[in-house]
This record gives sequence, C-alpha cells and structure tokens, in this order.
Amino acid sequence: MATRETEKNKELSAGEAAALFIQNHRRPLLVILAVIVAGIIGFVAVFSVTNALQKNAIVRVDEYAQRLAEIGDPASSEAGGLLEELNGFAPKTFGYSAGKAYSLVADIYAARKEWALAEEAWFTSAQKAPGIFLAPFSLFNAGVAAEEQGKLDKALEYHTLCVEYDGLNPAAVRAQFSIGRIEEQRNNTEKAIEAYRKVIENWGANANWSNLARSRIIALGG
Repeated sequence: MATRETEKNKELSAGEAAALFIQNHRRPLLVILAVIVAGIIGFVAVFSVTNALQKNAIVRVDEYAQRLAEIGDPASSEAGGLLEELNGFAPKTFGYSAGKAYSLVADIYAARKEWALAEEAWFTSAQKAPGIFLAPFSLFNAGVAAEEQGKLDKALEYHTLCVEYDGLNPAAVRAQFSIGRIEEQRNNTEKAIEAYRKVIENWGANANWSNLARSRIIALGG
C-alpha cells in the first residue's frame, strides 16, 4: 500500500514538474509551436498552389495538342507560331504537362525533318515524365530521330532504354524489332538474329511482330 502511494506521489510530482516547466518556458514553447504550425500551413499552401499550377498546366498542354491537331500540318507556318509558344511553356512546367509539351515540340520538328532538334525534344520528354505512358513512346521516337541522322549507336541506345522501360510499354516490341533491324544495317547478323528472337520470346502472342521477326531470322539464315 505504501509502495502504491509512493508511486502515486512520484507521478504527481512528475506531472507537477512538467507543468512547472511549461509555466516557466511557455514563451519559447509557444514560439516553437507557432513555428511548427506555420511550417505545416506553409507546406499545405505550397502543395495546394503546386497542385493548382499543375492542373492548369495540364489544361494548357491539352489545348496546345488540340490546336496542333486542328492545324493538321505540323510543318506549316501556323504550327511554327505554336512551336514558339510551346518552347516558352515547356521548360516552366513538369510531369505530364512537360512531357506532353516536349513531345508536341518534337512532333513539329520531326515534320520539318529537323531531326536533331526532334531527338533532343523527345528525349527531354522522356526525362520530364518518367513513369507515365509518354516516356517509352518518346524514347522510341528519339531512336527514330537518331536513326534518321545516321546515328545508329545512339538509336540503339534509345531503343534499348525503351525496351527496358519499367511499366506499361506498348512501344517495347517495336523498339526490340528496331534493334534487330539496325543490327542488320550494321551487318551484325548474329546480334540481329538474337534481337529478333527476343521479339518472339517476349511478344509471341503478337502475331504481326513475331511473324515479322521469324521472317527476318529465316532471311538471315538463322
């Protein structure tokens, strides 16, 4: 009984000590609390503003895409005015809106056959929007643009990145077939056959690409 009473007294003493500490240090504690609350409010405010800006950016980039579709010819002078707007908009945003903006920029450059600029824009699109469906398509298109310039090593690099992309990737089979086709151009028969076999192994259910890969293997004597 005495032990319980002693423990109770200790608890009361601890509580009293805490109350006394708060009483003696209430001003600095209030300052600390105010800083914490201000930090939370600031974080919420920044998150809200960022979220609103991103939503606005997505709306804008979708409007740009619609305008380009309505223009019809990305190589036209009208598309040139849109290109100027996109080049001003793209660096100021991030995520989907940035990836989409740079892909639109690349589409216009590609229509003009300005392949070096198209390659750069498509690769930037993939970097700005990793983890979403735009990335593998942009990597594949960067490979096409590099190949148009005769940069076969670079084209292989982009196509390999596309194939290795982690996530939903409808462009992967095209990229893998392109690896085989480029290796054929480089007279690397064994590497080409190996690339085509991967098409069959990994996308055998896709009759079009797997049949194309088989025909190339036969043509190469594999």
